[in-house]
Amino acid sequence: MVELSEADSKKWLSLLERRPVPEEPVDEVLEVQGRVLKQRQTRLTEAQKDELVARYVKGSTVCYLAEQFGCHRNTVNNILKSRKIALRCASMTVDQIDRAVDLYESGLSLARVGRELGFDDGAVRLRLIARGVAMRDSHGRIRRAR
Repeated sequence: MVELSEADSKKWLSLLERRPVPEEPVDEVLEVQGRVLKQRQTRLTEAQKDELVARYVKGSTVCYLAEQFGCHRNTVNNILKSRKIALRCASMTVDQIDRAVDLYESGLSLARVGRELGFDDGAVRLRLIARGVAMRDSHGRIRRAR
């Protein structure tokens, strides 16, 4: 534990007394020189959570629900887990991987391929690497093996 000297504690105490304490969580996106410093937080009501669970049970995907409810896919996963709903593992099929290889080799980015197939760009990248596809850098050039 770190203790502050009397002089330091007086400085900190005065700073803390002047700082307003927010009553509710801040949900604003702060921007400084065009850079986002904080992500907007979406708080779902219990009714929205019930609707989300019902749609998932009927067959909607986690990514689709996250987009529809304006939250992150991890939020959707956490809600489903808290409600004891078994998550469906939606891994890419062999046909989808073949299609991803074709799309990527045609010049599309990993993000565009992922959107086209309904998967995260990181998942697409892992499947392409496993297939031995040469990855491009951010400028579209084939990366050299290290």
